[in-house]
Amino acid sequence: CLICLSEMARGGGRGGATQQRNTHQQQNRPPVSKQITKRQIPGRHPCSCQARIHDLVRNCFGCGKIVCTQEGSGPCFFCGTLVCTKEEREVLNRNSRQSKELYKQLTGNEMPEGGLNQMSLTSIASGMQTAVDFRNTLLAADKNSETRTRVNDLDADFANIDANPFLSKEERAAIIRRREELRTIRERRRRAMTLDIDLATRETTVRGQNLHETDAAYDPVIRQILDRSEERRKASDLETETVTDGRWRPIGFVPKYGGGGGMTCEQQRKLIREDFEDAVIVGRQSEQAAALDVERRGYSFAVAQPVATLIAHGLVKYLRVEEDPMLVGPLFVCSTAAAVTEKEIDDCLKKYHAHESARNLEYSAGSVLGRAFCAEVITREEYEEENELSFQNTSSLKWVDIPCGRPSTESSPRFALKFTSSEPLLTTVPHIPPSEGTIYQLDSTLRQALQQVFS
Repeated sequence: CLICLSEMARGGGRGGATQQRNTHQQQNRPPVSKQITKRQIPGRHPCSCQARIHDLVRNCFGCGKIVCTQEGSGPCFFCGTLVCTKEEREVLNRNSRQSKELYKQLTGNEMPEGGLNQMSLTSIASGMQTAVDFRNTLLAADKNSETRTRVNDLDADFANIDANPFLSKEERAAIIRRREELRTIRERRRRAMTLDIDLATRETTVRGQNLHETDAAYDPVIRQILDRSEERRKASDLETETVTDGRWRPIGFVPKYGGGGGMTCEQQRKLIREDFEDAVIVGRQSEQAAALDVERRGYSFAVAQPVATLIAHGLVKYLRVEEDPMLVGPLFVCSTAAAVTEKEIDDCLKKYHAHESARNLEYSAGSVLGRAFCAEVITREEYEEENELSFQNTSSLKWVDIPCGRPSTESSPRFALKFTSSEPLLTTVPHIPPSEGTIYQLDSTLRQALQQVFS
């Protein structure tokens, strides 16, 4: 009993004075959150407590950020939108002197004329235009979603050429032939390498032609063939698709309507035949129809570099030929397989009075560089008559200085192609022409791919 009484006196028992004093202090101690709330840094400072430690001011109407009392009323630290309490917002909406003073106190700027709720036609129009642009962006993204998410695995496509039922025999042969042609061009360009040695700085620079153009993964001819097979696959899937609504789908159905105004079938056919014959006669006499026919057939001419690049970029307007091709319209410009040196480029630019910036153009060998519009074929007498005054000012080339389609010919050509406009390709397409100076038709696959690029 004496031991128990001594422990209770020292506070060791349950009802000791020390334990009662500690319990009393814990009951009177404020919560931890309330202690932290009082510890705020003076002024407005960014805080990420999400109003869990400090009191809530309001959510930002611009970005939705939760603003606490540590950040205080004022521009949002994230988007800059004015954030204030409900009472301060009521004062600002009054558009009074006190509102202007409060606005300047919160933002440091003067309140706009008309108050914060004033909406001008400019702001409405700007918001409307932004909404329309965003809608167009969403529609374009939805429309091109298949194109943007398509994986161009050319290796897998080539491996499955024989197993692809939507490729014809001619298309399979065209792909194999095109791959061999690209491989040949790539090997030629690899061998056409030049080494520049600077004796002053003792530096060497290896110069070679661009091999990226000969990559089958970026070739427009092969891509055109595969796209056509993909379109046939989609059409086949559409035909075999199950009709869920039970309605008949008129695939390939073309309605025909009668009503000849009392005319018999024979009279209608005769009238159509006469109209067609008249249209053919007018079309043959029209230069525009002739130009469209040349564009459709895909005529091309081959010239050695650097003249081919200068013609494709409109820096050379004439090209001498031996015979009159009797063609008017756009012609594809092709370069021969022979490589060109820097000295030849400099001499050619000086001869044809081209600007120094033309030195930075791409002089690829064995490629389709673009197309030039042949307006007419003129003779030597017509050329000299047109440029008689220019010869005196030395602003035009003489007949013998005009580039020739076949430089190795002994006799001087009698005709010249006159180009009025040109359309260079942003990326040249590898192609080996049959011979220099000849006008020929491109392969159907290559022609369709180039026509799609220019269209």
